Amino acid sequence: MIGESSGEEIFAAAEKRMISGVLGLAGKSIGSIMTPRSEVGWVDLRDPQEKIFTTLASTAHAQLLVGRGSIDTVTGVVRRQDLFGSIKGGALDIAAVMGHQPSFVRERRSSTPLRCLNSRRFTWSWW
Repeated sequence: MIGESSGEEIFAAAEKRMISGVLGLAGKSIGSIMTPRSEVGWVDLRDPQEKIFTTLASTAHAQLLVGRGSIDTVTGVVRRQDLFGSIKGGALDIAAVMGHQPSFVRERRSSTPLRCLNSRRFTWSWW
């Protein structure tokens, strides 16, 4: 986009990419941008720390859900790098680095990301 009077660009290159990405959401389904439930990475707070360390080392996800006993009992979200950074004396301090409670979206064939954003106040969790 070019400004009318000065000939200067109104949007920087990074802003153009962001706007293009947002506008590109209109033609996508929720399922095409969200991680399917069966592929979500998560940490069970009831597991021994050795098992949690194994999960952290083997997952490709940058963010993980945190639950107690089941993925259905999610208490928050953690960034994998923050978990590694929270290790003190060989022990994890998950509570110290746990973020917000994630929002969940049920996939519907007619639902689009923009429709989801417009229908409710939505906190994106990138996991």
